[in-house]
Amino acid sequence: MRILFLLAVLAACNTAPEPADPAAPRPVRELGRYTVSQGGRVLGTLVQREIDDPEAPIGYWLIENAAGQWLGYADAQGRFYRYEPFAPQERFLGVFTMDKGLALLYDVAPPLRIEPQADRAAREASAPRRTQR
Repeated sequence: MRILFLLAVLAACNTAPEPADPAAPRPVRELGRYTVSQGGRVLGTLVQREIDDPEAPIGYWLIENAAGQWLGYADAQGRFYRYEPFAPQERFLGVFTMDKGLALLYDVAPPLRIEPQADRAAREASAPRRTQR
């Protein structure tokens, strides 16, 4: 009886761990924000993000318009995609430099200006506060 118990314990110890569920949600971290402008006019925001995948981190750029709506995204290889209303998938635009891909999404001609945004907390702390009377 003890032998069967020991064999069962050994068998349980030798089993390989189950692979991670490929459809399981992954944490996403924001690494930075950049203001995209042209000729002094703010077009929107470029948000650098990273998906914490078990195999390796996956970096991409989310592109927002000035109202904060998602226009599309670009991956680390320079492939640009546009989100389209009522479409089941985003539309592949092609492989471009950041300047050219952003110009396509914003529907303007390059060159564009891309500037890092200050940390939100620091920006809010330094903003003047209104007092209510």
